[in-house]
Amino acid sequence: KVGKQADLIAINFAELETAPAFDPISHVVYAAGREQVSHVWVKGRALMRERKLTTLDESDLKARAGDWRNRILAK
Repeated sequence: KVGKQADLIAINFAELETAPAFDPISHVVYAAGREQVSHVWVKGRALMRERKLTTLDESDLKARAGDWRNRILAK
């Protein structure tokens, strides 16, 4: 219906791991993984395009994850 919000992903079946894709539903269940997710939209907003985050800085996320790793290991 008009005005409803939806979350959506696009899956790339052209990669070697998922080719050939004779049955897309079966491929989603049995063959595709996070590596094949190419685009993500939440509430109509693109959060990932061509496997690149659009709203977060990947370098910052990696640095923060490293900081948390160091904190956990220090305990």
